[in-house]
Amino acid sequence: MIIEVTEGRDGGGDETFAERNAHPEDRGAELFRKWCDSKGYRCYRIGADPKDGKIPRYWELPEVVRFLPDFVLDRKGKLWLIEVKGSPNLKTKEYEKLADRESMYRPNYRYAICWQGRIAVMTTADVASRYERSSVVGRWGDGKEYRELDLEDLWEDIDLTGEKRQA
Repeated sequence: MIIEVTEGRDGGGDETFAERNAHPEDRGAELFRKWCDSKGYRCYRIGADPKDGKIPRYWELPEVVRFLPDFVLDRKGKLWLIEVKGSPNLKTKEYEKLADRESMYRPNYRYAICWQGRIAVMTTADVASRYERSSVVGRWGDGKEYRELDLEDLWEDIDLTGEKRQA
């Protein structure tokens, strides 16, 4: 099934790159930070964020720079590289790069899908498997194709109260 998307919905997962980056905040990253705070984990932004406006013509940078993981997560003394996605929609181009990313960043590399107040954290193998099983295929207005990952068995609600726990 192909879904043509012409308007964005809550969470920005169905918006084009330009539409997503017109929002002043990175919704997925903000949810990830809140999740880390609620768990008492420390996280550090390492990847460049096109939303902060600090890098003009960000899209002209080499892919190796643009596609750095988004965060380093310090969880109970172990460091993890985290790629944060703001929706369960994975672009075909991202799927095609999963193996390269895994070989470059393993073993402590994970995807965190943060959407609508929930989070799902998984390995690249799990992301690839869910992408391959997905029958929901969409195309944004700019022609980029994606598949919606089924995450119902992985979703965890994020505590949005802002209260911090001790790790």
